Parts: sequence; C-alpha cells; structure tokens
Amino acid sequence: MNIKLTPALLILIMAGIAQTTFAPLSCSAAAEQLKVEIVGADVADKESEQVLSAFKKLMQGLGQKDLNAIGDCLSPEVILFHNHDLVAGKQAVLDHITKKVLGKDEGTVSSIVVYHPFIKVKGETAMVSFRATKEFTGSKPSKQESWCWEVFERKDNQWKVLQFHSNWAPLKASK
Repeated sequence: MNIKLTPALLILIMAGIAQTTFAPLSCSAAAEQLKVEIVGADVADKESEQVLSAFKKLMQGLGQKDLNAIGDCLSPEVILFHNHDLVAGKQAVLDHITKKVLGKDEGTVSSIVVYHPFIKVKGETAMVSFRATKEFTGSKPSKQESWCWEVFERKDNQWKVLQFHSNWAPLKASK
C-alpha cells in the first residue's frame, strides 16, 4: 500500500463546548456502556468547527459502540498507529477498534475522556491533537493515558479520519 502523507497533520478534533458528553446507547440490556467525554475544546474558525463536528461524530459512534457510525467517519485509506503497531485499511481499523476498545481483549473500557483538543486546518487537511485517558473495569481496574493526534482529510466536502496516532500507557498518579 502506497500512503501519501499530507503536509499538515491533524490532531484529534475536539472543540466547541467546554465539556461535551455523549450518552452511549446500549445495543441490548446486557450491553455495557462506554462513556465518551470531550473537555475544553476551542475552535478558531469555521473550518476548525467543521473538523470538530466530524470528530464529535466519531466519538459519539464510539460511545454508542456503533461500528457503522465509526466507519462513516473513516477514510477508506485510514491507518492507525497504536503503541507502535500499524493497522492499515478501513476494515482492519474497525476490527482493531472492535477488539481493543469495544471488546474485552485488554479488559473492558468503561470510559474515554479527551482533554483540550487542538485543531489546525491547512487546506484539505486538518490535525487534532489531545491528551486522552481511558478507564478499564473488571477484575483489575486500571487507567491509561495517551497523547494522541488524528489527521483528517476533506473529500467531497466531508472530513474523514485518515490517520490515528496513540501510545497508551498506565496513568501515573501525580504527587
């Protein structure tokens, strides 16, 4: 696969409201919910606001555990860099999300919080950067954090995720 990187990289898109929470919808009574929250997002202009809207749509799909909604937010050429692993292609990324985020491969993710996303738009490319935390429930509850960024590309007047970058590690307690 030949991947062309754009000059500007977009960091995760989140801005607008100081704190936004998407209430997850459960698929069944037994389904566990995933709380997704965006804290402290700022937008500089209309373009950034559009990217933030696309990012919120992605986060809402994640909160609802809706793979179709998540897939609608991804470019067909999407790639994911997760803790130094490369996952390429829309279906492979959706499979990764199913296994690592929505599944119980590493424990059950109960919540994700995105802090102060910063958005930079340059032409048809945007980058969103942010710090995120996620909590796991189960027999060994834990919390992890990552400094993340996402690159979006605009095609047919729609912003789609082209790249995800994250490096999750155990959250260290501050002293």
